[in-house]
Amino acid sequence: MSEQGTTTARTHSAGFTAHGVTLVRTRPDGTSVPVLDDLNLEVSPGEMVCVSGRSGTGKSTLLEVCAGGVRPTSGELFWAGTRLHALPDRPLERWRSATVGYLDQGSSLLEELRIVENVLLGIARPSTANIHAAHAVLTRLGIGHLAESWPRKCSGGERQRAAIARALLRAVPLLIFDEPTASLDARSATLVLDVLDEARTEGAAILVASHDDLVLNRADRIIHL
Repeated sequence: MSEQGTTTARTHSAGFTAHGVTLVRTRPDGTSVPVLDDLNLEVSPGEMVCVSGRSGTGKSTLLEVCAGGVRPTSGELFWAGTRLHALPDRPLERWRSATVGYLDQGSSLLEELRIVENVLLGIARPSTANIHAAHAVLTRLGIGHLAESWPRKCSGGERQRAAIARALLRAVPLLIFDEPTASLDARSATLVLDVLDEARTEGAAILVASHDDLVLNRADRIIHL
């Protein structure tokens, strides 16, 4: 693993830290397969860090681990001083729900809900203000006109931006996005990155996996797997 980028002030207690993260999976035949091996990274509030590398190097798995969706075989994970790796399942899930805006490569939406309803998922009782905010973030991502549309009527790139809107709506302090521009043209990708820049300016810590030059050029630091 190698790293490049600008030098920024980083504090272990202020943002996200992964130290010595290793993940080993077992195949059906019983053999062990190392997926991640002694990886380290830090993401401070107001910083965007990009994980880059060829397919199969573990980028998506690393993001899943950092988002609290997969426990590492060994290593330590910290958020604002909290030892995430030591939390039982339920407190870890509460942390994930309250702290992380996560986008996987599937950009999954519920087909039985309209786009704006998908964006509001995770908010138990959406208020009028929540609904207005959902429409606003969809508009900022260039798909405000699709708020009342069904996902099946939308293109892959439109669905991806709807999933991004859902991750952004709650204004959580840690955003973890896997290939956020993969299905987007340059104009749409720029809209997404502009919104991420706004979140970064407001103090969000942002971790993305990408090989898109548009993303790499916006990142404060790049970690190569």
